[in-house]
Amino acid sequence: MAAVLESPEVDKLPADRGLASTAGVEVYRWSVEQYQHMVEAGILTSEDRVELLEGVVVAKMTNNPAHAEVIEQITKRLSKRISDAWSIRVQLPIQSLRSQPEPDFAIVRDDRVRGRHPTGADTLLVIEVADSSLTIDREKSGIYARAGVSNYWIINIPDQRVESYSRLNSTTGEYEALLIHHKGETLKLETNAVVLFELSVRDLLANS
Repeated sequence: MAAVLESPEVDKLPADRGLASTAGVEVYRWSVEQYQHMVEAGILTSEDRVELLEGVVVAKMTNNPAHAEVIEQITKRLSKRISDAWSIRVQLPIQSLRSQPEPDFAIVRDDRVRGRHPTGADTLLVIEVADSSLTIDREKSGIYARAGVSNYWIINIPDQRVESYSRLNSTTGEYEALLIHHKGETLKLETNAVVLFELSVRDLLANS
């Protein structure tokens, strides 16, 4: 995976070490269909804070006040900038071959096929707000890339910066660029060479 040097500070893209690496232990991996059946049967409910990542049912981190306030502020800002061609999903599933993550935000096509969760092909941007979940949110970059999500942003609360993954290589299923954005900088989301919206890092980190 090649990093594209387009920022004064570019971190090495994290290796996809796998989310269920346990020494000498065989881990049973659920299919998306099996996971969905558990939801439909009531085995898993909205009270179970879990998501399916690479076939493993993973507990989600509890929202602390800083995390919750950033989500609240980003929701307000995105709702003022997204056109009717797109929808904002907040902590709702998107679906891929082996995963059904529930990112904090997903910008998805409004004209997508209904009756199922959006796929990566329907999704222009995923945003995860990370504090104690930073390690696993970085691991998720491989999941979102393989799903075909064009852009992935991590709002890194501990380091007060935004990590943006882009340049999706559809052949390898990897992001080729990771850029680090600090306060004072602005992120742009583009589609078909048109800027959909701009948000400053300061806005994205507000109240954190």
